[in-house]
Amino acid sequence: MFRRRSSVAVAILISFLITTLYSETDSPDSSGTTFQSKVKVVLVDIAVTDRDDSPISGLKQEDFEVFEEGKPQTIASFEEHKGMASNQPDIAPLPPHFYTNYPLNKQTDSVNVLVMDALNTQLGDQSNVRKQMVNYLKEIQPGPRLAIFILSSQMRIVEGFTANPALLLAALNHKNWSGGPQSSALLRTEAENDADQQLLNNMAAVQASADAIAAMRDFQNEVESFGTYSRVQATLNALQQLARYLSGFPGRKNVIWFSGSFPLSVLPTKGQDYDFNFSEEYKKQLRETTNMLAAA
Repeated sequence: MFRRRSSVAVAILISFLITTLYSETDSPDSSGTTFQSKVKVVLVDIAVTDRDDSPISGLKQEDFEVFEEGKPQTIASFEEHKGMASNQPDIAPLPPHFYTNYPLNKQTDSVNVLVMDALNTQLGDQSNVRKQMVNYLKEIQPGPRLAIFILSSQMRIVEGFTANPALLLAALNHKNWSGGPQSSALLRTEAENDADQQLLNNMAAVQASADAIAAMRDFQNEVESFGTYSRVQATLNALQQLARYLSGFPGRKNVIWFSGSFPLSVLPTKGQDYDFNFSEEYKKQLRETTNMLAAA
């Protein structure tokens, strides 16, 4: 939990780097014993807005307090990240067949990644998100660097980082660039769930034995669990692929992930219950994925 000292509401994106990384010191003892100390590094992003949801910049580190289980934590690092207004310089027209790589827009200190999740989202919701993205790209001014990805059976890039919204819009609308809604082979539809329930109702109507109904229900649960397990693995693999890609770009990255249902929690909280029985191997993969995203 974090708390502001000031009563003024604000809106910026803040990063907290809590405690220290990893320290190692040699003991003065002649035996050469090494003392090692590990402390977790926690990155906390805070978006703060005023009553009109408008961003206000200029906050300082001393304006915030961070608590964990009621205990105050040390803020080791503080950074403010905010967008920049479009600032196109006046450049004289170039003669024919002359080109320039001079940046026409002042770049921000971060890049944004839009991810459409077709693996964990129903078709109707995908269509709605895509419509909103198209409207956004039509209205946004050149300047912010954006990239678009889509997750289906694997993570696919629709368009890489560019400050030109027209290129992003063209890629999203291109029929061969996987930018449209896609059905998920692993996500059960409402029709499938209704069909399963209707089957159980029919078995009860013809007075099937309790054992037969229980066996059918167990089979349906196993099919659903296998689909969830497969979506978990595919989602984690996609997050790792995205982390590897983003690690090659300097600066901060903001990933905006549009999903109808996450089969997992990437950053679980204490005491959180899961619908999925996680094995030790799964927990290891989850930790690796979280670390890769934090490092990238």
